[in-house]
Amino acid sequence: DTLVEQVKKEVAKRKKVSEDVVAIAFRGFQLDDKQTLKEVGVEDGDKLYVIVRTIGG
Repeated sequence: DTLVEQVKKEVAKRKKVSEDVVAIAFRGFQLDDKQTLKEVGVEDGDKLYVIVRTIGG
């Protein structure tokens, strides 16, 4: 099962940002890095929301 942390790593790599500024949300809640996508109820075709925080503003 895929960890949220793995998704964050892939997003950070593709966006060329630090993992520290990436958050993943699903159904209005920010997901914990150590949760699996299955644990939070993510199924094929569901949308995850990627939040990239800007530093300093």
